[in-house]
Amino acid sequence: MSSRIVSFAVVGGVGFLADSALFSALYYGLEFEILSARVASFLFAATITWLGNRMFTFANVTGGNTVIQWLKFMTSATVSLLPNLAMFKLIMLFYTNESTSVMVAFIGGVLSGMVSNFLLNQYWVFGKEEAIRTH
Repeated sequence: MSSRIVSFAVVGGVGFLADSALFSALYYGLEFEILSARVASFLFAATITWLGNRMFTFANVTGGNTVIQWLKFMTSATVSLLPNLAMFKLIMLFYTNESTSVMVAFIGGVLSGMVSNFLLNQYWVFGKEEAIRTH
């Protein structure tokens, strides 16, 4: 289980880099409208993390309808934004060191969203297919 969490975090880090790079290229380089750039970079990064998790983190789970699995993964990523934003807001309300509060809140939000996303992936996105093959 712990190696799976590490793999999930590494794949997420790659996704974060892809997200940041594409957003920057679209928004700053090609001057896309900010929301369009953000949606495009989110979809791109989430697809990369889905592929990475499918190939590495949950490699023992093969088969199944890839489109449905991708849609479930995207739903999981979107749902996991809720604890991310809630933790961010909570930390911003109570952490009073102005010079570090935004980054502490950002990191806390990312970590709480990662926990939610991992659990949804473990038990919903990839879990049912694994359970079917092991019985």
